[in-house]
Amino acid sequence: MSKRKIILLAITTIIVGFLVYRFLLPHRKMKIEKSHSHVLYEPEISEFNFPVYLSLKDIELLANRKLKTVLINKTVPAMNQKDSLIIYLKRTGNLKLKMEGDYIYSELPLHADVGLIKKFIGNSSIKIGNKNPISFDLIVRAKSSFSLDPSIKLKTKTVISEIIWVNEPNAKIAGIDINLKNVVEDILQQRQDELTKRLDEILASKINLKKPITRIWGNLQKSIRATKHQPDLFVRIKPEKVTVHVDKSNSDSLKLNLHILSKVYSRFGKDTMDIPKVPLPRRVDIQKEYDHDYTSKISIHLLVPLKKINETLENQLTGKTFLIKGYQLKIKKIEAIIGKKNLYLHAKISGDLSGNVWVQGIPELTHKNTLLNIKNVDIETVFNNKVFATIADMFNEEFRELIDDALVFEVGDIMNNITTFAQSGVGNTKFGIKNDVKINDISINNIDLKLNKNDIQILINGSGNFSLSVKKEGLKLKKFEFNPQ
Repeated sequence: MSKRKIILLAITTIIVGFLVYRFLLPHRKMKIEKSHSHVLYEPEISEFNFPVYLSLKDIELLANRKLKTVLINKTVPAMNQKDSLIIYLKRTGNLKLKMEGDYIYSELPLHADVGLIKKFIGNSSIKIGNKNPISFDLIVRAKSSFSLDPSIKLKTKTVISEIIWVNEPNAKIAGIDINLKNVVEDILQQRQDELTKRLDEILASKINLKKPITRIWGNLQKSIRATKHQPDLFVRIKPEKVTVHVDKSNSDSLKLNLHILSKVYSRFGKDTMDIPKVPLPRRVDIQKEYDHDYTSKISIHLLVPLKKINETLENQLTGKTFLIKGYQLKIKKIEAIIGKKNLYLHAKISGDLSGNVWVQGIPELTHKNTLLNIKNVDIETVFNNKVFATIADMFNEEFRELIDDALVFEVGDIMNNITTFAQSGVGNTKFGIKNDVKINDISINNIDLKLNKNDIQILINGSGNFSLSVKKEGLKLKKFEFNPQ
């Protein structure tokens, strides 16, 4: 055999050997580096801002319902400490309130009957004006400073600021006209606590600000469906701290700015039950100055369990059939394995050909469409039968398309719907039936994925310019008309 033929034979042998290796011999199984981590990460603190309004008209209604008609009915010493005055004081109309700056100003119309007991000799006395007491009308104006204490109780301190005489208290004693205006004013100033104490008690006991705040705190912790694309995915907001600021800038309402620090979790199915509910702290921080705007910081911890991934794969891919160059193939079984950096899939193939498919890829949640999928996918198919590798390549391409469609979790709605979660959480408080929601923009700032042995953890951080406020309809009390009779 010539040297030329020997060289040609050698080249042919090499080519045939390569083709046999490339097209007929099975490849080795993909190397898998499993994750053994069990670390459960926590989301960063989310910040929610809730402006809550209480209408001043509602405070008026409550005060007028609880304020008695007869305010004073007693005998008191006169200025000289010898004589006495019988004072009967009742209100003739509704208490009116307005708010300016740091004070609530009140105005109350009153009618007074005053009887004078004059002492002449020893211990004996003669009552002057008992049968025909001096009667007059006046309007008492007062101002109330107000604040909240750490137990969220409204604290007020009311003092009389002005007395307006509708008609002055004039009396004729022994033929002499006497104006008791200064006497009555002194008595009212001396005994103003009896007039103002009741109003302060009503405001403190009946304007229960802690109750709606407690309800907001509790309702925020309800599990709410996260997205229409994943019917069994829920969000749970876990509040941790609340600060309250009393905003006195509105003339028609008392405004509370709630700044709630929370952790936000997203879980599948009953996994939300693992997140404990927390009660409202017994004491909260009261801020003198409100240093927060309506930009809320949002951080979500989404946990995708391995069992959920396998459940999705089984439902969408098990039983799928392929027709490759006349071969009928079917996915008999498929499961996922979480690695240190990659997500692996292992599928068993049956039909005209049998074998195993190995897939590896890096889990990714994109900013643009916020879909959880796999990038940099590598697929390796090993058939038990001796077939050309082109069959495996064609199968790999079709299998890749199935993976792209099946292994996708749409989680972007969680961030987009965060205001809905908060709105649903606040619900119907005693402040009103409807809520105002202001949304300018919500954006995702960064996404971090953590791979554990039994789950994929997704940490989403974002921010948005939105606020949720309870409308000023408030308590929706029926109109109250004062009837002095």
